[in-house]
Amino acid sequence: MNKLLYLLFSFKGRITRPQYFGGFLLQVLLMTVIPLVGFAIIGVDVVGLINELAWNVNQYGMEIIPDIIGDLFTWYGGMMFILALNSLMTIWIGLAIEVKRWHDMNIFGGLVILTRLLMLVPIIQLPVAIVVTFILLFVPGTRGPNNYGDDPASRTYYAPAPQPSMTDRQAMANEPSSPPVVRQSAASPVVQQPTAVDPYIHALKMRLVNGEITREEYDRIKAQMEGLS
Repeated sequence: MNKLLYLLFSFKGRITRPQYFGGFLLQVLLMTVIPLVGFAIIGVDVVGLINELAWNVNQYGMEIIPDIIGDLFTWYGGMMFILALNSLMTIWIGLAIEVKRWHDMNIFGGLVILTRLLMLVPIIQLPVAIVVTFILLFVPGTRGPNNYGDDPASRTYYAPAPQPSMTDRQAMANEPSSPPVVRQSAASPVVQQPTAVDPYIHALKMRLVNGEITREEYDRIKAQMEGLS
């Protein structure tokens, strides 16, 4: 639930292309389904209130008209308020997911203001919308940490380290023992060469320091990454 709220409402951090696509689809659903349902309910209820108005006028005279009209506007106003809130929420979601997608490409999220302003110009509205949507859906983000946070793609589940088969274990058991390791003297220390997973381990450690993951999760994921290197 927290991940969904972060995806839809937070302006911080980064999201991947699939995450943006999921948020984009949800935004489209909110912009279409809820208004259609709302206006359908309003239409049905308005017809019912009109029939009720005609029946009450026939029974009680014209004095009942103000009460019926008041009920009509109360219900209609409530539904319009809900639809207005839905519109504000879809706008917020659209801005939030676009900002985080720009962040993923190491681009200042304030670019969303420029894109929205350009979309207000009728003559270039459609081309700008197509280009921006294409970039957000298909241009990959920067690999590894950038100015806006860790690589969201690295937060996916890592494949478990491959386990040796029974044949491999038997072969290793039959191998002769390796010669003793000669310790290096203090005068010639062994310089550890950096590996491809070092940036990801560093980013993982920062998540541990920031309290985003537990020590057990850190040790487990670190062991998996070292096993893949």
